[in-house]
Amino acid sequence: MKVQQPTLFGPPPLPPASRRTDPATSHAAEREVSRSGRRLTQLQAVLADVRSHPGATAGEIARRTGIDRSTVSKRTADLANQGRIDRGQPRECAVHRRQMTTWWVNPFFSGGNDHE
Repeated sequence: MKVQQPTLFGPPPLPPASRRTDPATSHAAEREVSRSGRRLTQLQAVLADVRSHPGATAGEIARRTGIDRSTVSKRTADLANQGRIDRGQPRECAVHRRQMTTWWVNPFFSGGNDHE
């Protein structure tokens, strides 16, 4: 997915959380989580955790933030698509005891403080 760049007038919009091919219920859920502010709050919490714990897995982030692991996985994908974080080498997750992707803050991201 293409990384969205900041505009002259502020940060880039959040990328879509559902695909065109997803059922209508997924699109409705996306609208609700975005409208309510939960998606932004989740993005902020996940990004803060990755900053504090570089190389964290989704399972570890979920345990520390209290956000469901599947939701953490969605938000790490959102943040990676924005260019804010990068996928690292998999390692054994301290929570799930299986290989999981690690997440690292992208030191070259210069998109502003839009979702912090």
